[in-house]
Amino acid sequence: MDTTTLSITLGIITMISLGIGNSMTKPITSKMGVDHYMLFRNFIMSVFLILVLFSGIFESKIDLVQILFGLSLSVMGYFGLTYLFKALKTTKVGLASPVSSVNVVFTILLTYLFLQVKLSPMQIVAILAIVLGIFLIRFDKNAIKNHFTKKDIKGLNYALISGVLMGVFMFLSQIPARVIGPILTPLTLEGGMFIFGSILFIAKGRKVNVPDVKLSLKTLLAIAFIAIAVISLYYGLKNGNPAIMFALYSANPIIAVLYGAVLFKERLNIQQYISISIVVIGIVLLRVFS
Repeated sequence: MDTTTLSITLGIITMISLGIGNSMTKPITSKMGVDHYMLFRNFIMSVFLILVLFSGIFESKIDLVQILFGLSLSVMGYFGLTYLFKALKTTKVGLASPVSSVNVVFTILLTYLFLQVKLSPMQIVAILAIVLGIFLIRFDKNAIKNHFTKKDIKGLNYALISGVLMGVFMFLSQIPARVIGPILTPLTLEGGMFIFGSILFIAKGRKVNVPDVKLSLKTLLAIAFIAIAVISLYYGLKNGNPAIMFALYSANPIIAVLYGAVLFKERLNIQQYISISIVVIGIVLLRVFS
């Protein structure tokens, strides 16, 4: 399988798995709370990745420097997610979400400039189409029409900080992925987030509340989808084209919209249909002009 085909295949798996996992996460965090969910997610992901690591399915290489780099990088990832949740809590989703999506632009641009990833002119056009589709699916014109309050401006600042942090975080996470592999890299990042999050959790004097059986099973299922997405992403970053992987990875909100339409009978508007069509066209162009 050539690099482009591998990247598109793994990118689509990542996009679908992450879209479903994130869609399932929303009602879970409303019941469990963001801090609790992050703690459980990082812990369960770490345990799952340890099991996969020792299964020997994927090649991994122990490199202390890269592991320490990954652990330090996890702090940036933790704050990137924290600022995103703050933005969504402070202002309207239709304002915060499009601004935070700047992360994909930062990631792809940095990857193209510093890692010398080869892209043809048509592949660049295809990736730009996917990025445009991502922006449109998150853009809410009704939120823009309303006057900005100080709270909205504060939320937009949080979203912009999150976008920049996550963009740099995703770009830098490729470095350990190329050395220590697609399992040890996310294990280092998730483990680092769990350690850092636990320290903050204890410092705040919080107590861990174990969710009931039904909520626990839903949480495990959501995290299972996210785990598939993470492994697929980092395998693609190591063996495929990172720019294509990041573009498709960031298109997961498209799946979230379709998830809501299928499971909850939510009606799609014209803007959403256009957004989905643009992303699909972008994916087709990537394959045709590979």
